[in-house]
Amino acid sequence: MTHTPGPWKFKVVDETDSFLGCKRLDGGGGSTVIDLSDEWTGYRECGQDLQMTISKEDAALIAAAPDMLEALETIMDIGDKPCRDIARAAIRKARDEE
Repeated sequence: MTHTPGPWKFKVVDETDSFLGCKRLDGGGGSTVIDLSDEWTGYRECGQDLQMTISKEDAALIAAAPDMLEALETIMDIGDKPCRDIARAAIRKARDEE
């Protein structure tokens, strides 16, 4: 399984103190992770287009995922056994192999 390369960045269309309203999550090299740009909900004539609402903390965690996976893969090469065991489990989860 391959994932969309990083860096990942949300296209924010609305923002509060705690949440982001987003239409896209773009990946590296012009790739797209999530795109809601052409999806509609509510009343199209009123311009109520679909967007995802996500906490700023969760958005930061999701955007960091490619970097964290790379760090875990590095730990597999240089870490001690307990660290490699933890890293291996997280990598398997990220790759949907558990």
